[in-house]
Amino acid sequence: MSENIVGLDIGFGFTKASNGHRQWLFKSVAGRPPENMPPLTRAVAGEDFYTQDIELDGERYLVGESAERFAPQRAAALEQEDLLKITARPCGLAALARMAAGNGPISVVTGLPVSYFRDYHQKLAHLLLGWHEIACSDGHSGRISRRFHVERIRVIPQPFGSVYALLLNDLGRVVRPALTRQRLGVVDVGYRTADFCICDQTRLADEGLGSSDEGMFGAYQRIADAIEQASGRRIELFRLHEAIAAGSITVDDTVFDLSGICSREFARLAATLGTRLRKLWDMEHDLDGVVITGGGGAVLEPYLRKVLPGRIIGSKKAADARLGNVRGYWRYGVQLWQS
Repeated sequence: MSENIVGLDIGFGFTKASNGHRQWLFKSVAGRPPENMPPLTRAVAGEDFYTQDIELDGERYLVGESAERFAPQRAAALEQEDLLKITARPCGLAALARMAAGNGPISVVTGLPVSYFRDYHQKLAHLLLGWHEIACSDGHSGRISRRFHVERIRVIPQPFGSVYALLLNDLGRVVRPALTRQRLGVVDVGYRTADFCICDQTRLADEGLGSSDEGMFGAYQRIADAIEQASGRRIELFRLHEAIAAGSITVDDTVFDLSGICSREFARLAATLGTRLRKLWDMEHDLDGVVITGGGGAVLEPYLRKVLPGRIIGSKKAADARLGNVRGYWRYGVQLWQS
């Protein structure tokens, strides 16, 4: 059954998971709760309360927004090795516990940034494979045990998730066959990094690989600085996503227009990435097109179109572009294990 296939994306900014029927996105933060803190309830943490408050290997963790709110000491990864050591296990397994249908085996497709893929893909697979038991909050004073088996896992270069989201439908069937015969550059702009690779007839090319620390983080920081200067209040970066999409933010009953600062910062970031890509690829002669993807890619696409030559292929419009890779991971899993 397709719900036993899960796409999982443990990013620096957010952890995302989907089994095709439901999806979950939360901040990639984990921490230990205060001593004697009662279990989370729906009233305190919303519908996701039971998988934001977990016990794993005899230790209690809060993950996501609950870790941000309640954990005195919390960790968010800044480097890939930190991600595997600190947040991948509690965040990844909390997401899988939420997605698992019953206690049966599940198959997982996940990904890593291209610059880390060769060094870390086996470590990530080892971390997630096998039987896992997590005790989740029941919203009262007890725990609900969730036991599940990750039977199979496929780790792929992260930008390929969005390529598969373009190529495949929910049945795992190819719906854009022309793209499978083309040589495409892929630009995946995330929270902390931007990754670049070449997809040559659906295979990862050895050349044209790159990664940059110029993700959305720097632009978000400068936008938060501008808000703080105008309002006197510091806004946590992960809360800016909805405000930027809306074009304004309300602080202490005052509405601040973000359109100007966002336009300037996104144009600056697009120009920086464009310079890097023109050095890395011959876009007009070597590539059939460039796919722009990722949560940041959806924001930067109109700006990147102004600075990149050649044919630009945007991702399919979605309610939340941050889920693009994980949607593709799930579709690829359906193709691998069901089609």
